[in-house]
Amino acid sequence: MKTNYKLASILIILFSYGLSAQPCQHINMGASINSEHSENGPKISPDGKTLYFWRWRSQDEKSKKYGHDIWKSELNSDGTWAAASKMGKPFNTGDFNAVEGVGRNGGSLLLHGAFNKGKPSGKGFSMSVKTDGKWSAPQEIEIKDFKKMDMGKYSGGTLSNDGTVLVLAFSEIKDSEENDLYVSFKEPDGTWSRPKNMGKKVNSALGEAGPFISADGATLYFSSNRPGGVGCYDIYMTTRKDNTWENWTEPKNLGRSVNTNVCDIHFSIDAKEEYAYLGTVNNSKFGDEDIVTVKLNDSLKPKKALVILTSDSMLVQNKVDPVKNATALHNFTSDSSNVKTAVSFLNSKFNSYNFNIYPNPTDVNFFLELTGTYTKNLTITIMDMNGKIITNEQIEHLDGMYTKRFDVSEYSKGIYFVAVTDGISIVSKRLVIQ
Repeated sequence: MKTNYKLASILIILFSYGLSAQPCQHINMGASINSEHSENGPKISPDGKTLYFWRWRSQDEKSKKYGHDIWKSELNSDGTWAAASKMGKPFNTGDFNAVEGVGRNGGSLLLHGAFNKGKPSGKGFSMSVKTDGKWSAPQEIEIKDFKKMDMGKYSGGTLSNDGTVLVLAFSEIKDSEENDLYVSFKEPDGTWSRPKNMGKKVNSALGEAGPFISADGATLYFSSNRPGGVGCYDIYMTTRKDNTWENWTEPKNLGRSVNTNVCDIHFSIDAKEEYAYLGTVNNSKFGDEDIVTVKLNDSLKPKKALVILTSDSMLVQNKVDPVKNATALHNFTSDSSNVKTAVSFLNSKFNSYNFNIYPNPTDVNFFLELTGTYTKNLTITIMDMNGKIITNEQIEHLDGMYTKRFDVSEYSKGIYFVAVTDGISIVSKRLVIQ
């Protein structure tokens, strides 16, 4: 955790004292959250009802080390925040403790540092899962080659809401204070894939830190000290173009309503996408750093995006009814043991034509393409997870190529199925509008 940002922020605000006031829209969260100590690193649960953050701790009596502890606050029924309480052991040790991410709709916590059976055991990341209202002892997660790759002075990360994707901030350069962002995916055996650099669109020649993935998994917020910012580190946002996590839109600076002339690093938003939470020295009324909220305008909220999943979902039955089988299609994922059988069926039964869909990178729409020859009538159906048909059209006697553009910009966010059926068998592809 890059805790020396505190010192850097204080120095910069001293140099910038006397500058014209920044038109930021920070709202200090008040005494229930903030204290005479420094608070930062806010992580809001997806439902917006629990706020985790760290509070700077003076020298620990036993270890004689400085650090910070994890605190949390619950949202009251009247919309106010309850007085924050310090989380106990094993979450807090005599070191730098922090919640890096909240996943599974609030049911799992990604924690800074490696834990073994609840005891700290060095650098890395750990997970704690809530079961029957109780948190499990933090346990280190195995990220392939991470400890070999992490050579810099600081590291951080975040967890997607569905608990399957990590975005990590670290450096492969020894003792570097400036990080790049990497992505790691959860494997079927519970381990995590080797972190992959997220590329030059996201990473600059300088530093990136404080990643946060929106609840729908499509938008990434992060901090960077790249040229053109308002302060030493600014918050940026970028939208994922596909399911590879390698193709992103040009990062957009969130501007002066969020960023200040000091370092703005830790940022999170809930699933309602109404407010953002961050730590700052710019509007601190209690300590050197306070937690503030910012009401997001529409331009700063996660953008609706289309992601076409690379694997086919497929159901093979007699007299297929796409509506009745929507639930079965939803349950048929790329992890299913029936994938090989289904693909074999596709190659033997439908070898006379190919079915593909391609996202349009400039808009929320896609192109459907059928090529080949097929003597039976085919039906193209787009349906939602509940089996509601959105679009349904007939193709008579495919001969050659059939293409059509489908505009889904007005569709609600969620999972949809694009199915092609001859009335006997059905092949579908899942798409996600995020």
